Amino acid sequence: MNRCFLLTAVFLSFASFAFAQDSLGDVARQARTQKAAQPHAKIVADDELAPLKARTPFPELNLRGLDNTGDICRSITEYRKSHKREEFEASLRTWYEDYDQMIRLYLKQQVLLQERLNDQYTRPEPSYTGEYNKYWEEMRARQRADELDRRREYTDQLVISRVQSGLQRIKSYLVSNGTNFDWFRVRQSASDDF
Repeated sequence: MNRCFLLTAVFLSFASFAFAQDSLGDVARQARTQKAAQPHAKIVADDELAPLKARTPFPELNLRGLDNTGDICRSITEYRKSHKREEFEASLRTWYEDYDQMIRLYLKQQVLLQERLNDQYTRPEPSYTGEYNKYWEEMRARQRADELDRRREYTDQLVISRVQSGLQRIKSYLVSNGTNFDWFRVRQSASDDF
């Protein structure tokens, strides 16, 4: 009898708790109305955030895959034929400055990575305090970080080389076609000041 009474009491308490709760649909509707009442974030459009294609008539340099400097040179020729020299120079300069900025940032990153890799020889080794697993975990973490830095340095150098060679080909094309802009230079180091 006691057992039956106890089970009935437990069942009734759970049933009253379940009926007191809102249904899942009610909760979802309430959340939806609260979300609609909240202000939305503003989206600010900026030319600096726009993709290069939207800002210049010239194609982007392929950083991977086949070299497309021939396509870029053809589009430069077509654009130069149909626009004034000032318009042509302004569009080409916008295109060029994006890649010059990219090279500059990658070269700065290379300097920082190289400094960090050189620091691996001067930083103290983790000390063994009697906890074998902790010691080897610290050693493995340092080795992983060093390996990631070496990989990053390698992939960054590939991008730098690709952009530098593409810009050099385009500069040679411009010079051979009688268009030589003093500002169109290929950056070789992060400290180059044009």
